[in-house]
Amino acid sequence: MRALITGSAGYIGSALCKMLYKDNNFILSCDIRDPNHNYYTFHDNNATNNIFYFNALAEKVIEYDIDTIFHLGASADVTDSMTRPSIYYYNNIGTTSMLLDCLTGRDWKGRFIFASTAAVYKESDAPVKEHWAKTPPNPYGHSKLVCEEYLRRVNLVHDIPVAMFRFFNVAGAYEEIGDHHDSPHVLQKLCYSAAETQPFFIFGNDLKTKDGTCVRDYVHVLDVCRALEHADKFLQFNKECYAFNLGTKEGVTVKELVDTFSEETNIDIKTKDAKGRPGDPPYLVADPTLYQEQTKFVYLYSDIKNIVTTAWNYYRRDYGV
Repeated sequence: MRALITGSAGYIGSALCKMLYKDNNFILSCDIRDPNHNYYTFHDNNATNNIFYFNALAEKVIEYDIDTIFHLGASADVTDSMTRPSIYYYNNIGTTSMLLDCLTGRDWKGRFIFASTAAVYKESDAPVKEHWAKTPPNPYGHSKLVCEEYLRRVNLVHDIPVAMFRFFNVAGAYEEIGDHHDSPHVLQKLCYSAAETQPFFIFGNDLKTKDGTCVRDYVHVLDVCRALEHADKFLQFNKECYAFNLGTKEGVTVKELVDTFSEETNIDIKTKDAKGRPGDPPYLVADPTLYQEQTKFVYLYSDIKNIVTTAWNYYRRDYGV
C-alpha cells in the first residue's frame, strides 16, 4: 500500500501510521502539527487549510503514486462544536471538499477512506444501524454528515471507491501511542484523575439510562486501525460508497467505566457529579453487524478491560507515573 494519512499527528492517525509503517507500507504523513512519532516515509509539514496547500498535496499524491487515502484530519470535539460551529464546518467540510476537488482535477482514482462519527445519528435508546435516522445533535456530527453526502456524489461522478467509518468511542493505546494530553475524552480524563488524585467529573447523573450516566460504546484504537486497513482491501474489489459503524454493541455507562478502571488499576477514583454537557446524547452504541458481515472483520482488542489497561499503561509511561 502507498497511503496518504491526513491527521497523522492525531490519536488515531498516529496509531495508523505506526501499524502501516511497521508493515513496510509507504506513508505520506500530513497534519497541521508535526507528529511526535516517525512512523512515516515522508511528512508534509506545510499543512494549512487553504486551496493552495491542497493543490500542492494533490501533486504529492500523484508524484508518490498514492493509491489509498485515509482522511482522518478534522476538528472533533462535540462540546467545542456547540460554541464554535463555524470552525467545524470550515475544517471538516472545507478541507474534505478541497482535497477531493484537487485530486479529481488530476484524475486520481485511488481508494478513499473517511473518518466519520457516531454523532451523525439521531438520539436512540438501542444500538444504531447504519440506515437509521440521521439528525445530528451537534455541529460536529452535522459537519461529518454533510461530508458523507458529498463523498457519495464523488463516488458517483468520479468512480472513486469510498468507505466512511462512523467511529464510536475510540479508546485505549497502542504501545507508546495513545490519546493526547489535552484530550476531552472520558478515559484520558479518568487517567488524569487517577494520576493526579483529582476528582473525576461525571457530566449528567439523572439520564434515562440504567444508572443515570451516559452510555457509550468503546472500541480499541488498534481495532479501529485494523478496520481501516481492512477496508482498503475491501475497496479493491468493491467500488461503491459504503458507510459502516465501528463499535462493539456493548454499552458501558460512565459509572461502569470508573468501576472497571478502579478494578483494573487498584486505584480508588473520587467522583463528582456535574451538569450534563450540551450536545451530548445519553446513549450512543453501535450495531457493527454490517461491516462484520460484508468484510468478515473481527475485533481483537476491544474488551473494555483491555482498553482501560492499555490506556493506563500508556498514561503512566508517558507521564512517568
